[in-house]
Amino acid sequence: KDGRNIMESDTYSAYGAMEKAGNNMYFYNAIEDLDANREYYMDYENGLLYVYSDTAMQGKEILLSSSATTLLDIAASSNVVINGIRFTKTMETGVTVRGDAERVIVQNCTFSDIKGSGIAVSGRYCGLLKCDFSNTTNTMATVTSAIEPMIGTYNFVQNCYFHNPNELHHIALKIGGVGTVVSHNLFSDSTVNYTASFETVLEYNEFSRGSQITLDSGPIYLGSAANRKANHIRYNYLHDINVSRYGIYLDDMATGNYVYGNIIHYAEENSGQGKCVNLHSANANVVYNNIGINAETAGVLNNKNYYVSSINGKKTGAGDLGRYRWEVLTQDHLIPGGVDPTQYALRFPIDSKTSEIAARHIADRAMSPGWFADSDKNSIADADEIFLRSNFFNVYRDNVMVNCGNNGYDLADPGRTRMEERNVYYKTAEEIGFVDYENRDFNLRDDSVVFKDNDQFTRIPFDRMGRLEDLKSEN
Repeated sequence: KDGRNIMESDTYSAYGAMEKAGNNMYFYNAIEDLDANREYYMDYENGLLYVYSDTAMQGKEILLSSSATTLLDIAASSNVVINGIRFTKTMETGVTVRGDAERVIVQNCTFSDIKGSGIAVSGRYCGLLKCDFSNTTNTMATVTSAIEPMIGTYNFVQNCYFHNPNELHHIALKIGGVGTVVSHNLFSDSTVNYTASFETVLEYNEFSRGSQITLDSGPIYLGSAANRKANHIRYNYLHDINVSRYGIYLDDMATGNYVYGNIIHYAEENSGQGKCVNLHSANANVVYNNIGINAETAGVLNNKNYYVSSINGKKTGAGDLGRYRWEVLTQDHLIPGGVDPTQYALRFPIDSKTSEIAARHIADRAMSPGWFADSDKNSIADADEIFLRSNFFNVYRDNVMVNCGNNGYDLADPGRTRMEERNVYYKTAEEIGFVDYENRDFNLRDDSVVFKDNDQFTRIPFDRMGRLEDLKSEN
């Protein structure tokens, strides 16, 4: 806001802002709008700072950071331990561990009040142990590495606490690379998102509430590109989900991932409003042996892909231009470099067909420079369209749902194939036989009816979920 003029900025989301009653909005540097604790106004011309506070400010310290450099940058190093340091008050990233580093451990450190990310880790055999993250403007931590040529880097995050995210950002951790392991962490009011990832493991973590600012998300979000594959999301406890619509979200082009042994518990006051596992234009994923409580549906299989046209010429999203963007993205991400494409195709056969369709359409458009001006010139055949848009070959079995308002599936679209076997549903928590539902002990008793109704259901290790010092049992 400049004087009396409001200047619009680019939208934070590729899908635009959602207009909905109760949504938050922000004005920056508007002195007449200071009416809430910690809001401030910078008078650059006169060098004055105005702060609105609900407590007395006299004698309090105000720190203005002007640092524009990373606090600690580690490169070309190995066998390094960073222990017990507080990283705070910088305009850039707290710590960077670069791709040529090996065996760098950051432990017992605190990251807070940082304009950029708390830490960005790549390298090999590098990781975080028992660190505390809060109030970063960007993603609190990123632990990733290059996925080509599919060689394991085995970075890790263990026993950390992610909480109090910045009010405009909700991502606690971005997972990527090959073989990354994230275990025994606590995520509060935030989400875990995936970047390019292969055979990573997210296990024994606790998620409290999830994002408080984003509806189209979930405490665990994997998708939006074809290079998120063969990841294991297992034995996590998600509870009191109260804003985001989904628990575990496999979004556009997520392929060949495994979701099992998770307990997904919606807040009582939000009972019937969420989806435990959401598959959105995702293919060949396996969802099994999970427990969902107080959700609207057990799982949703829908195919509303925003980057392709719909059947019979009706366009969605950005129409043909958006469809082209999606196909190029698909081509770039489907088959990583440095791998044998024949062997890769045996493991991910759907990718090969998708790649062939996308390549053909991209080539056709290259022969017609004006294709984007006439959406009828390059219409996709119905068979191709159905294949690109549908959820194919997802397996959904051996799941237990308690107090879920709708146990069905979205079957409206043609061409979908899926397997649904041995899923069981109960109207009340009393029926199922939890050890102590009122006190949230979601272990199943030995005499639980679940084991009688489905002899394939495997006991979920609830006592092992969460940070190591917070575990509910010494076992």
